[in-house]
Amino acid sequence: MASKPGAGQTVLITGASAGIGVDLAECFARGGYDLIITARSEPALQDVAKRLVATHGVNVEVISGDLGAINSGAKLASEIARRGLT
Repeated sequence: MASKPGAGQTVLITGASAGIGVDLAECFARGGYDLIITARSEPALQDVAKRLVATHGVNVEVISGDLGAINSGAKLASEIARRGLT
């Protein structure tokens, strides 16, 4: 079986708890990409993550946060680094 185009790569998707963010996460997971998903609602993110893992067998890291808040981008980058994700 041929590997999927995204195998071995990770995509960061913001706003992944609803709408276009969920759709993007689905598309990338279908392509075999591992995901880092972020949004304000951790329960919704956890639901999305569980579904994508079960359906597509990819790894999904959940990092909740409000990217509209001051310094939130730096906090997200720090958390990604802390977890050893690239």
